Amino acid sequence: MEVQFILILKQSNVTVKKEELKRWQQVLLANQKFDKAVADLSPDTWKQSRDLLYANEAVLSENLEGTRKTDALILIAYFWSIDKGDRTITSRGHTLEGVGAALTHYTAAAKWQRACPRPWT
Repeated sequence: MEVQFILILKQSNVTVKKEELKRWQQVLLANQKFDKAVADLSPDTWKQSRDLLYANEAVLSENLEGTRKTDALILIAYFWSIDKGDRTITSRGHTLEGVGAALTHYTAAAKWQRACPRPWT
């Protein structure tokens, strides 16, 4: 009976270690994706940065911590606000109402930009 208990205990330790390894792999992946997104923040490659952040929002929000998580979520909100403004102006046209509605989203993007604790250029 003791041998079975020891085997079960060792198997459960292996399972725990595998879960810890998977967790750390996700943390590493999230940090790599965030680093790549920040590196792509330039006038020529900002769209790649935006797309990478959008595609990995769940991985970033679940696996980054502290300032990096906050910065990632701020960048996502920033890009989302700009995109929402662009979609609004496209759907409503260049009317006073359309421009006013889009301006609301662009103003939100400016607030997100100011919320970011470090420059991205």
